Amino acid sequence: MDYRSLPIGISDFAEMIQKEFYYVDKTLMIRDLLNNIKQRSHFLRVRGVLEKHSI
Repeated sequence: MDYRSLPIGISDFAEMIQKEFYYVDKTLMIRDLLNNIKQRSHFLRVRGVLEKHSI
């Protein structure tokens, strides 16, 4: 069985493919979600919650 590494910390798609990292394309899942939604929804991505901040 062929095992691939997870692309932790890599955001460059070309690098992921070149180095044969594990990749899942969820584009069709997003399309289905948006097409089947009954009412408007907001999808929020909270950033910086786990980051350290100095005051």
